[in-house]
Amino acid sequence: MSVKPTGARILMAEDDLTYGAAVQELLQCEGHVVHRVLDGKAALDELRANGSSYDLLLCDLLLPNCSGFEIVRELLAMDLGLPVLVMTAVYEDMREVHALRGLGVKGYIRKSSPFDHVVFRVNTLLFPSRDEIRGNPRVAISLPVQFRIGERVHYGTSYNLSISGVYVRTPEPMIPGALTEMALALPTAREMVGVMSEIVHSATITEVRGTAYPAGFGARFVDVSPLASAAIKRCVERVRAEELGAEDVEEGVGVAVSR
Repeated sequence: MSVKPTGARILMAEDDLTYGAAVQELLQCEGHVVHRVLDGKAALDELRANGSSYDLLLCDLLLPNCSGFEIVRELLAMDLGLPVLVMTAVYEDMREVHALRGLGVKGYIRKSSPFDHVVFRVNTLLFPSRDEIRGNPRVAISLPVQFRIGERVHYGTSYNLSISGVYVRTPEPMIPGALTEMALALPTAREMVGVMSEIVHSATITEVRGTAYPAGFGARFVDVSPLASAAIKRCVERVRAEELGAEDVEEGVGVAVSR
């Protein structure tokens, strides 16, 4: 698990009081300073007055008084270089979302995503790990995971995934260094994808309290067939493309993949 980041200043423009308060509280538990405004005009006023003091703009697309699209365009004209993550519950015109990439938008978050995934996206953008710097990004995704250690079979859900490893939610602590046969239910394969993994670190509920990470363990893939590797890579690229508001990756033929 990465070290808990602190100190970022975030401007959040969100008019949904319940959703906005929940995300703000989680981000503040991560150590961030969050200033939340409830409409587009207030967001623009704050950016004009104090925009250079912020590290990130977290912006709903459909705001009263001034839309998120207008805010992003105005922000570009201010030339502040402030990164933006946009959020939406209902907006479906991905052509407009793609166009926002040219205006400084770094990613796109659906409000249906789990709250801790939103925090993960924010932290990944503000404090990229060595994997992200090296071009091996992790994506937030919830997938069924089955894994065997010795003779015992366990079940969990992924929290994030990269082409080199996975973080699995599970309340039961695991032993770092243990090897596990793992099967992932990827949307890019018709059958569960099997890999051999090594548990790198494990964290209990107590150890993750106050962070965005759930209890669970991080595992590094150590033995992956070419077909399984291709399926994992395709899944990561597809989720990554959605996060960035990028064009969809080319559709494949849905080959059944297993180790």
